[in-house]
Amino acid sequence: MKNRSILSVSFCLLSLGAHSSEPRLGNLSPAEALKAFETEAGFSVALVAAEPLTLDPVALAFDVHGRLYVAEDRDYPVGAPDGKPLGVVALLEDTDGDGRMHKRTEFVTGIKFPNGIMCWRGGVIVTASPHVFWFRDTNGDGKADVKEVLLTGFDTRSTSQLRADDPTLGPDGWVYLAGGLRGGKVFSPKRPGVELNLDKDDLRFKPDTGEMELIAERQKAMSYQSCALRITPELA
Repeated sequence: MKNRSILSVSFCLLSLGAHSSEPRLGNLSPAEALKAFETEAGFSVALVAAEPLTLDPVALAFDVHGRLYVAEDRDYPVGAPDGKPLGVVALLEDTDGDGRMHKRTEFVTGIKFPNGIMCWRGGVIVTASPHVFWFRDTNGDGKADVKEVLLTGFDTRSTSQLRADDPTLGPDGWVYLAGGLRGGKVFSPKRPGVELNLDKDDLRFKPDTGEMELIAERQKAMSYQSCALRITPELA
């Protein structure tokens, strides 16, 4: 748990560093990137995974077994010429306990523009507009054999970048989503008669029941505070 906390904080620091006034270093190898980090006393940064084990990673989530799910947005920015979905959710595993991933299994293939991921009830919630999916492996082969659309209707017409993303479990038990600024008429297949006009708002929903609602600024602040240490539980 301690190591995952440190890893989560490291990603936060890396994000903040992107806005620094320091000159950019250009493309770095994994080894060079490690040397470029500056950390506070008591913290360290270690390499968990890099190319070619993962390709075009945009979001990740650890499960309770220490496995790493990675959303690979291979479609970005314009998709394949033939329109075939290229997105992948990769499952990476540390096979010898050294803290670095060695084994790769393609947990899900053929989804468009996957850009957010969160562990949930033995599987993963994945944002891939116009849908929010839930995938789960039930036979232990590392590949999802359950696919469920939790929400759908997010707009995809104007951009492949500003889309619903970042599923995050809040302390109130709701899953929060960044709306992506492009809106849509969103609904859950569990409640097909209830539609949410998203506009430029964010939202929260309950995967088990399909309940959903727009969220106020106070609720956003609460959900963001819960992300300070991103340790996403995998609910039983």
